[in-house]
Amino acid sequence: MLSIFSSPHARRGGLRLTGWFASLILGHGLAYGQSPGVTLDEAVRLATVESLTIEAAQASVNASSQAAVKAGQLPNPMLTAGIDNLPINGPDRYTATQDMLSMRRVGVEQEWVSGEKRRLQSALAQAMTDHEKTAYLAQWANVRQQTAQAWLDAAYAKKTLALQRDWVDQMRREAAGANATLRGGRSGATDAARAQALLAQAQDQLLAAEQQWRTALIRLSRWTASPITGSVAKIGGSQR
Repeated sequence: MLSIFSSPHARRGGLRLTGWFASLILGHGLAYGQSPGVTLDEAVRLATVESLTIEAAQASVNASSQAAVKAGQLPNPMLTAGIDNLPINGPDRYTATQDMLSMRRVGVEQEWVSGEKRRLQSALAQAMTDHEKTAYLAQWANVRQQTAQAWLDAAYAKKTLALQRDWVDQMRREAAGANATLRGGRSGATDAARAQALLAQAQDQLLAAEQQWRTALIRLSRWTASPITGSVAKIGGSQR
């Protein structure tokens, strides 16, 4: 059986494909770093600013810090007021000025808490603050790490998609060339059929690459809290 790689035309085509594929990888690697779009730094910044979990963790830190300050202080003084021996019946009922036994009072109360107890309360509150700060930093680092991984996945999917598109174009030209040689009687039908099969396989791989690219963008958008859609050029290299 003849193979597409067995004829002189096919061997020359195979060499061209090998050289073309190597130059394609290098070329896209350079172009990728120069393409405009959402950079790694920008994606991480968006995720850090928009993250609700980071915002909640920061709120917990602020609340625990305020509680730590109050824990070492005496309780706030309380204003008290009242009327003793207020008549509730008779002609002087509910009046505080007619009965000589009625007495109005106004005062300030202060709950006393020992210094040792306040010191222990302050230490406990500070420990809670440290715990909340640790949880905040862990959440902050996790968001940045997950966003960076999502960005790298999207960058890889973008590069794979670009390579696959060019590969389909190349296989389409190879299939056209195989059909031309078949019509000219310089090769058999097997070569043309094999070229068409390889083209169909490349097109299937292109569909898979497009799906992978869309999925990667959706995952990245979930972290940045803003839709990242559009052309392939929307994802670019880091500006570091």
